[in-house]
Amino acid sequence: MRRRSVESSAVESVGYDARRRTLEVEYAGGAVYRYLDVPPRVHEQLLHEESIGGYVNRRVKPYHRAERVASRHRRARREGPSRRRTRDAA
Repeated sequence: MRRRSVESSAVESVGYDARRRTLEVEYAGGAVYRYLDVPPRVHEQLLHEESIGGYVNRRVKPYHRAERVASRHRRARREGPSRRRTRDAA
């Protein structure tokens, strides 16, 4: 799903699939969650909110099941040790 960057201290990007009614949120910490059965109006309202993170906490999380999709930090951790071993071996 394509996400677009948003101006928020808590949320990096947001994507929406209208056919599947699925909202995807990438948080500032790197975690990506997919929220299920989200009506189009909730996505539209989210994009117009002054506090996107606050809206997600009030109007999305309490009412829609979530699945964790990915995390930037997990990738970084996997790559980190292998780089260190290469440096140690040199």
